[in-house]
Amino acid sequence: TFFLGLTGIQAQTATGSIRGSVFDEVKDPVPFAKVILYQHDEIVAGAMTDFDGKFRLDNIKPGNYNLKVQYLEFRDFYLEDLSVKADAYLFVGALEMKERYVPPCPCPPVYHYVDIPTFNLNPWGPDMLFNAREVKETPARGQ
Repeated sequence: TFFLGLTGIQAQTATGSIRGSVFDEVKDPVPFAKVILYQHDEIVAGAMTDFDGKFRLDNIKPGNYNLKVQYLEFRDFYLEDLSVKADAYLFVGALEMKERYVPPCPCPPVYHYVDIPTFNLNPWGPDMLFNAREVKETPARGQ
């Protein structure tokens, strides 16, 4: 009898990758933005931009995907119907995020009251204390 054992061999599926960069409106990189890849409303992969605003999503099965980029200060950025091919990378280019509009608050102003700091300029005891205004008004030597 002839027996061929194929243990340990698995079918490998060729994958692709997506690369790009994220910038703001003045062309500064947006570090630490969330990059999320969706297929049929399910999250497939995710990454975070580096200090230069660049990102890379690897080991993506061939198919069509949607990409979303999020960062707190900006509106979400969307790319739809991205086609990933096997053994290739898709460069989506420089993605420009727009600032999120935050309407002015109709609330009354909030005032913060801060105590005036006090300085102890006498190392031999606390009997010679000055506040910031008194220090500022003290004439300097030679005036």
